[in-house]
Formats: sequence, structure tokens, C-alpha cells
Amino acid sequence: EQNIGCRLVPTHVPFPEGAPKIASVSAGFAHTLAVGRNEDKHKEGGLTYSWGFGYFAVLGHGQRKDVGAVNATSPTVVQLTPKGPELRCSKAVCGLIHSVALTATGLVYTWGMGSVRVCLRCSLCSVDSPSPHTEGMHSSVMVTACGAFTPSW
Repeated sequence: EQNIGCRLVPTHVPFPEGAPKIASVSAGFAHTLAVGRNEDKHKEGGLTYSWGFGYFAVLGHGQRKDVGAVNATSPTVVQLTPKGPELRCSKAVCGLIHSVALTATGLVYTWGMGSVRVCLRCSLCSVDSPSPHTEGMHSSVMVTACGAFTPSW
């Protein structure tokens, strides 16, 4: 298994064969998100990838292990359910131990520790797959960054 620990020098990150060019990247405490360019005019947004240490379900791969992490040593497509369709978005950002994505149609998805709190419900819950967030949302949203525990819309 490839070491996914801290790197002190720039390191090439290999994406799966056939992956689109990457439009944006966001780095969290110990995980990374990337959004591919949308090269299919029939679909909204680009594929979302995550990799790194998987504590508190920050990777969104539907595998939750709060005590031991389910890690991803290479970029893996984030899916809406463990065997469901992939998450296509226009922007994805990392928080300390949560992730937030904005779809091209304006839907916001959150996952990881405290992602339910981001949805105004609870600060100690973990969501292991992207969960739609509609509570308290305005009609127009633009995710710009995540703080340690909250996003900046």
C-alpha cells in the first residue's frame, strides 16, 4: 500500500486512467478533494474525487470508521451512495474534518464529522456519504471556502 502520509516536497498525484483534467483542488487537514472538468455536455458539473486519511468519513466513500480510518491512497470518485451515481459538482472544498460540495444546479452536499451541524442540526454527527443540505439555504449559493468547522457560503 502506498504511503499517504505528509509529503515535504511536491508530489505527482496519479488519477485513474481516463479521468478528466482537474478544474479545482481543495486541501483539508488530512484529506484532499478535486473536481474534474466537465467534458460531457449532457451532464451537469464534473466528477468529484477524494483521497487521504478517512477519519470521520471525510472522504465521502460511504465507509465510516471513527476509531480507525478508511483511507484512500489515490483519488477515488465520490458517490452519492456507496453503489450509486457519482457526485458531479462545480466546486468542492475541505474543512478540518468535513467536506462540502456545490452542484452546478445549486444543491449543497456535506459529509464527514460535523457535516450535519453545517446543516444546522448537530455538531457531533458524522455523515459517511454526501448528504443534501437544504435547511436555511438561500436561492443562490456559492461555496468559497471551509473553515475548521464551518463552510463559507
